[in-house]
Amino acid sequence: MGEKNFDLLQTKEIEEILNGDRGTFPYLSGQSILGKGKKFGAVMPKEVGMKSRWQLMEKLLQEMARLDKTEVFLADLVSKVALKDRIENAKDANFEINPYEKMSTEQIYRSLRHDALADLNNQLFFSGYKLFDHGSFIEIIYLTETPKIEVPKNIITNDFVQNVLDNGEKDLKNGDFASVVTKSKTILESIFRQILDGAGKSYSKSPNLKEYQSKVSELLNMKYSDDWNSRVRNMVSSLNKLVDSISELRNKDSDAHGRTKIVNIDAAEAELLLNTSISLAIYYLRVADRK
Repeated sequence: MGEKNFDLLQTKEIEEILNGDRGTFPYLSGQSILGKGKKFGAVMPKEVGMKSRWQLMEKLLQEMARLDKTEVFLADLVSKVALKDRIENAKDANFEINPYEKMSTEQIYRSLRHDALADLNNQLFFSGYKLFDHGSFIEIIYLTETPKIEVPKNIITNDFVQNVLDNGEKDLKNGDFASVVTKSKTILESIFRQILDGAGKSYSKSPNLKEYQSKVSELLNMKYSDDWNSRVRNMVSSLNKLVDSISELRNKDSDAHGRTKIVNIDAAEAELLLNTSISLAIYYLRVADRK
């Protein structure tokens, strides 16, 4: 991951934010800071002694940089476990207008996590850097930089789908782009079936990919509607077109029914197709998990 520019976090203002003095991060006592150090293998004072909390946090940040653990340390500070009390307090807050009142627990968590990192980014703004949340780790990048987002493959838990994905990556390396097309569709078909099976919904023995998507969209309340906001309509329309393209590409050009036709697809397009299928599969799984 690298520890580039994490020394920018070593200011008193940011250390106080990380200690919870601004209310966006959970409050950390001196002993809690030492406990964090022990958790991540840092060399820290054995006791709090005469050290202030911000001085202990400064030492901890130095150790995290030395151990190349700053990215995962920051993610730990805004994990669900760390923010548990704040989530409960937000739900029970006695505000005249409670912004969290109609939010799910997951939505409250995401909101609190976002606010915590936004507080840090306000401090980092004039340095020309910002923090970007990848979930399992938090990266520091240039303000103008577009982060490289890695698709979390482990969300695809079905063994068969994972096996197809692994084989698809091998096909890419071996230049077998026709098989990549087939496997890209197979990933989506498998995920759609997995969602339908999980909900106890029936489907015909051999529907095409578009039919699978239609049933899943209906199940997840994602059916296209003219009542939606225009941007939402555009997004759903684009999703439908992507699935259509993958389905048609395989039906017309792939090796599923014998390699009698040469596939006119190169490495870049094959890789794009595989990654798109993974991203779509993950998106549908995450929507299903919200239900």
